Amino acid sequence: LVDDDESILKVLARAIRKLGPSVVLVSRGEEALEILREVPRRIDVVITDLTMPGMDGVALARAIRALHVDLPIILITGYGEMPAESARLFTSALAKPFDVGALRAVLHQHLPS
Repeated sequence: LVDDDESILKVLARAIRKLGPSVVLVSRGEEALEILREVPRRIDVVITDLTMPGMDGVALARAIRALHVDLPIILITGYGEMPAESARLFTSALAKPFDVGALRAVLHQHLPS
């Protein structure tokens, strides 16, 4: 879970954990990429915010695709729709604010059973 807003990280992590999966929290795209390079097979899905300082969600998704073509990447954004030129990078998108039901549905699509 990648978001530069600590309060959003905490709220989303709590909601995801209630659904069952464990969560790795990071506040920067660069840090998420380091983790994926170190333990690529232990990460089942990446959830990233669109706007973050440094490496934003689009740049992170491009870097992830270069390493792991099939890893699901879920975009979370407060700006409504996913950027059209970046849509192919993301498996799904959630527009903030979203409810736990929407989060559950997206995770259910992408997490192993």
